[in-house]
Amino acid sequence: MPPIYPNYQRKYKENLASITDPEKCALYTIAGHIAHGVCELSDCHHNTFRFIERWIHGIGTLEWDIPTRQPHAEGLRLGRTLFGYALGLDRWLQGAPMQFLLLDLGHVDLGFDPKNEILRVYAYLGEDHTPVKQWLAACLWFNLTLMPPASLYQWGWRHRALLATTDEKGVRVYEWIKTDQVLS
Repeated sequence: MPPIYPNYQRKYKENLASITDPEKCALYTIAGHIAHGVCELSDCHHNTFRFIERWIHGIGTLEWDIPTRQPHAEGLRLGRTLFGYALGLDRWLQGAPMQFLLLDLGHVDLGFDPKNEILRVYAYLGEDHTPVKQWLAACLWFNLTLMPPASLYQWGWRHRALLATTDEKGVRVYEWIKTDQVLS
């Protein structure tokens, strides 16, 4: 086997191209992916665990791709979480009582339950709507819904189906500001 380099380096690609044995080629591919590492390896970043799972799978099977993995599953989960926070902020900014929001959602099947995120928003922000707290909550709402990197609307291409479903059900995260023009 030639020396192992991270899979993004030119030497890795050259060495991989020089290997003729399919098993050694597969082994070198796995080793190159492991040598690449995880950028900013952190146990709080969901991507870290996808890398580790792939490494373990690759070591055990000599195959890089995991056939049972659902593409974008984590992105969908995070989009739903993001939507729950944005919805909670939206209704809190309107001054809507949490119980009414939860009652309204109890009659709608969104395909997921944003209750935990809504509970957190209301629990953390409390009942006092001071001007500073409202301004900060509005800034956070703006960042979650319209600004990168999260952004449900402007940059969240993977959230289009989620937003179409929630919009069809009449559950929108922009009621407090009426941003129909901004989101078009």
